[in-house]
Amino acid sequence: MKILFFINKEKVYEEVMKMTEYIGAKNDEYERLTAVPEDEDLLNLFWDEACNDLYAALRHFEPIIDFENENKVKGLQIEITLPENWDDKLQNMIHEDMKKYLIAKIYMQWMATAKGKDNATEEGPENIVNRILISLFVRKRPIRPIYEEDCENEI
Repeated sequence: MKILFFINKEKVYEEVMKMTEYIGAKNDEYERLTAVPEDEDLLNLFWDEACNDLYAALRHFEPIIDFENENKVKGLQIEITLPENWDDKLQNMIHEDMKKYLIAKIYMQWMATAKGKDNATEEGPENIVNRILISLFVRKRPIRPIYEEDCENEI
């Protein structure tokens, strides 16, 4: 079965900007820590890196990646082929986790850059990737078939 995920780039940027604005205001470093639309070039660099890292994590599933959907909305579109016995109830959770991963990865890179550190800690985003991978490996429990002759023998 083919599963399609789409994460809107602008929505991710909005979340990153909200988070940086909050942390900047909380730490009295609003100007230094807040990402604004004028920072889009740097955010694009972080977006590309986060997308590449997500693709690398999903490579076992041979994902097909595109950077806009059929309506030409910019973002990350990932198509993955999974076995028929994959538990499709997890699709929405995986979609949200992919979005959270991109937000967390970009946010951490932004904060590391804004604070002048060499690199961001990877613990948060990597935990999200692990949860995505675990969910992609979940399979539906097999259902034992019931045959008519089995029913007749029980009576």
